[in-house]
Amino acid sequence: MEASTKPLRSGMKKNREHPPLTFPPASLGRAPDGQLLVLNQWLPSRFSVLANTVSLYLHAFYAERFGLSVTGWRIVAYLGERAPLCAKDLAELAAMDQVSITRATAQLAKLGYLRRRVDQTDRRRVLLQLSKRGLEVYSEVIPIATRLEQELLRDLTVSETALLDAMLRRIEARAATIPLQEAQAQTAA
Repeated sequence: MEASTKPLRSGMKKNREHPPLTFPPASLGRAPDGQLLVLNQWLPSRFSVLANTVSLYLHAFYAERFGLSVTGWRIVAYLGERAPLCAKDLAELAAMDQVSITRATAQLAKLGYLRRRVDQTDRRRVLLQLSKRGLEVYSEVIPIATRLEQELLRDLTVSETALLDAMLRRIEARAATIPLQEAQAQTAA
């Protein structure tokens, strides 16, 4: 395409005139001729690339040493922070499908990193928590994960880091309004 093509920069200006997203999304018409969606400037893609870069770096460490997948590590991290949880809770926290969570928890149990027990208040639910071995894995990866975060934020001042955190919280709150469950139910049907 020509250099004069206008990229779509959704975050460049505030636009409060659109109603909240629904599923299925209402058609907004077609993009004007020549308008591009430049993925390396599109906020969701930038978040995805950042998350994948961090995940791949950490995965290179914990996959070989502990036999963990990326999903497996995320489950270990969530359970290390706030166990016990059921698979549904983990799926919601990680914004992942429950099938991936179930597969990963089965692998974690096989590796001896996870304990399961029936919830005494709701016998249909199975609560998950880290075993002693799982807690050891968690405690070994924490320093690497926190050091990686420090490296990512190294060029930001303390106030910029606080501002970034505040902005991310606002973006996360807005993302929580996206009708994800309706979209997932539609794709499962």
